[in-house]
Amino acid sequence: MVKEGEPIYLFNSEKAKYLVIFKPNAFFQCHLGKIVFPEEIEWGQTLETSKGYKFFVLKPSISDLVFHVIRKTNIMYPKDIGYILMNSTLRDESKVIEVGTGSGGMTTVLAILVGPNGKVFSFDKNEDHLNNAKKNLERYGLLDRVVLGVKDIAIDGFGVRDADVCIVDLPEPWTIIPHAKESLKGGGTISIVVPTVEQVQETFKSLKQNNFVRIKSVELLEREIYLREGITRPRERMVAHTVYIIQAYNTL
Repeated sequence: MVKEGEPIYLFNSEKAKYLVIFKPNAFFQCHLGKIVFPEEIEWGQTLETSKGYKFFVLKPSISDLVFHVIRKTNIMYPKDIGYILMNSTLRDESKVIEVGTGSGGMTTVLAILVGPNGKVFSFDKNEDHLNNAKKNLERYGLLDRVVLGVKDIAIDGFGVRDADVCIVDLPEPWTIIPHAKESLKGGGTISIVVPTVEQVQETFKSLKQNNFVRIKSVELLEREIYLREGITRPRERMVAHTVYIIQAYNTL
């Protein structure tokens, strides 16, 4: 059963799909007609519009939630987020520090994965970005798992100790690596995203100087497969370069 205030994905086709917040007796309207929500709905249920079109009630994937945040900045792509988290020490109940909140896409994912007993401390120098991220987290019912702060980490540090994971999305990440080392547990992981090779080189140098180990960097490319009977093939377009990911482990 879908709970009131829970996000749902109304799916008719790839050209008609919408993420909305479920409220009994509220209505949703698009070019295919109007849906008045009943008192109760179930996952997988079919709802019909006033024009006779059918929509399935689907549970949004984490990727859906990321792509539907209200954006005031670029967001990290799911292909990069997935790799970062699979190669981190993130667990249920983890303590996570993030710098470069932006629109809160990655913050949303972290808040989901740490669970109700974990905590995400997310910092950004831009208060407008943080206010927007706060609205996105409130919309998804995740704000109680996140502490947001306006701070220049390069100057002030994180002010958090014994973090399991650090996520960095800044133009000059090497400036905060000494602070990340102070805030991370021994064996905790740091994940950094940058768009250029020059930034990768400078970041690698700083990680080495601060005694991080298992340092590696990757770039991920994603290409969807066009699925049709008899003509299945790779699509002409793909998500190519977005960022370089650099990851490492902290040592004592």
